[in-house]
Amino acid sequence: MAVGFGPPHDLRIIDFAADAGNQYRRIHPIPDLTAIALFYSNRGAEQTLVYSPVMLQNGAYLGPNALYDLADLATGTPLLEAPAPSRWLTEALRVAAGTDGHSVVLAFADSATHRLLTLQIEALSDEIVALADRARSNITVFGHRPPIRRVLDVARSNITVFGHRIHPGVRSFMMRSIEGSLLGSGDGADLDTPIDAQLAASIVWEEIVRAAASVQDQGLVDEETLSEPRILEVLGREPGEDRPEGSPLLQVRVASSRPAPETGDSLTRQFVSPDGRDVIVSWLEASRLRYVESQQDGWSPVQSFELGDQLSLAAAYELLDRRVR
Repeated sequence: MAVGFGPPHDLRIIDFAADAGNQYRRIHPIPDLTAIALFYSNRGAEQTLVYSPVMLQNGAYLGPNALYDLADLATGTPLLEAPAPSRWLTEALRVAAGTDGHSVVLAFADSATHRLLTLQIEALSDEIVALADRARSNITVFGHRPPIRRVLDVARSNITVFGHRIHPGVRSFMMRSIEGSLLGSGDGADLDTPIDAQLAASIVWEEIVRAAASVQDQGLVDEETLSEPRILEVLGREPGEDRPEGSPLLQVRVASSRPAPETGDSLTRQFVSPDGRDVIVSWLEASRLRYVESQQDGWSPVQSFELGDQLSLAAAYELLDRRVR
């Protein structure tokens, strides 16, 4: 067995705006729970940007924290005919405050697809997580192959009793999703068809979480949203190891995806709107700060600020941040 070290990594210290940093630290609505975003890049032949949510409760580390390759969270057809984003742009990650007190938006350039994407990162409430975990446990204890009808009765009972604070329309949406997935789990399945208890428990858990993640402000997801939410676990675990019951969950959704703009090989910075749909990308060239603004699926012509005694770089950054927000 060879003994040594892996490739070097760079910890990414993100330049949080004050509101974004504070918002990220309280992203999960559980008392005394603190969320921290950790990013790092692999400096190998192909750069890898990794996102890791770190949770502290009452100051105690809940770890181990899970690791997610940002490229795996990217969506959209690769635009390999378009210029690849510069290394300066791929390293110019940006985290900004979202539209409420429990979400943030992340902007990053993906070198694999040549796209610039924004992600909405939001926590699922502890009530939803507890409901899904409890329903799964109550179905798992069957220990045999119950009929789908019985699984639906248990799921409905759990949602009614333990999800009574959830909007009735959301509860109905959950039950429709659960029934559709259970009936779709086998060819010609009906309410009297037996189903493996472990499979049924997993389906119920996934549909409760997915339905909750698909709801915003007690309504269904905005039809303009580019992607269905993806559920991320906060705590890392070994293959085959069960997720700790009650452990926090995050939902991640692609808010925008467009070709990465062509920028200079110099100090680069991104600015993103609270809903993640609008982005400004700037780069420094001598005494000018050049920038482009997102426009539907593309970018505006290059614009610039002349820097000097009348306008500092910090002041120019503040103007761009205000413009996009």
